[in-house]
Amino acid sequence: MPKCSVIIPNYNHADYLEQRITSILLQTFTDYELIILDDCSEDESLAIIEKYKHHSKVSQVITNDNNSGSPFHQWTKGITLASGEWIWIAESDDYAEPDFLETAFATIAKCPEAGIFYSDSIYNTDDGTPYRFKNSASFKNDYFQTKKWSDDYCITGTEELNYFLKYICTIINASCTVIRKDKLLNIINNLKDFRYHGDWYCFIAIALNTNICYSSKPLNSCRMHQENFLNNIQKSQSKKEYFRILNLLVKNDVITDKRTLIDFFTLQFLGFGMIKDGSVHAVKILRSYFSINRRLAFKVSAMLLWQKITFRKRKTIY
Repeated sequence: MPKCSVIIPNYNHADYLEQRITSILLQTFTDYELIILDDCSEDESLAIIEKYKHHSKVSQVITNDNNSGSPFHQWTKGITLASGEWIWIAESDDYAEPDFLETAFATIAKCPEAGIFYSDSIYNTDDGTPYRFKNSASFKNDYFQTKKWSDDYCITGTEELNYFLKYICTIINASCTVIRKDKLLNIINNLKDFRYHGDWYCFIAIALNTNICYSSKPLNSCRMHQENFLNNIQKSQSKKEYFRILNLLVKNDVITDKRTLIDFFTLQFLGFGMIKDGSVHAVKILRSYFSINRRLAFKVSAMLLWQKITFRKRKTIY
């Protein structure tokens, strides 16, 4: 049984897929299997996957005849198929430094109670235009006015959550993580209704029950596509997912300063405009909140009204 199962969930990333696969096969830590999943890509992805399907490290290649509609369906499939003790979900448009896994398991060895390892990440853009921050550590240190991500650390999940993971997804994406399979199995059924923010939900749910270790080495390169910056998603689904994340946080006793947290979520993620978004859309969003937690939905609604009256504006995060 391999120490680690590496899962590539691919959809229409032919332009980046070869670099992704190569960066895995060049890892200096070699006790892993590679599982490649394709979600009915319409580009040249299958031709690239075909080149690697018989590689000794590739244990399984599975292609969908129909698109699943969510990357988290592919996560669930890969996690279920994995035979390793640890899981690396290597997103198909990112790539890693050769010592990513070696650093991960060396760090984990010093923190045996950890269920999540993650590293710093470099930001890359499609056209080579520099992002406003070179790496995720500099962005997070700037946003929260801290030096937390300048050094390695191992802390409890509760500390990680209250040290900002409850406010934004400070674990920038799955590609920079290695996670215990048993921790993922405990929460994957809750990911089935997510389409956009299931990674953040996943990290929070696991952090509630484990320790977390971090390497300040930028071992993951995260590709920031143009659509990452555009409001091109279904707002109602996105906001419903944010509300589910808030609900998970506020119902757990270990989370501190919940009033501030609710206020932050309401301003940054849950708000909408009756004129800008339309009354039908606004009602749909509110109904989705009340369907999850009526008491919390009332609090959010009251804060929304107060924020409108006081003309509070959301702060740009990414």
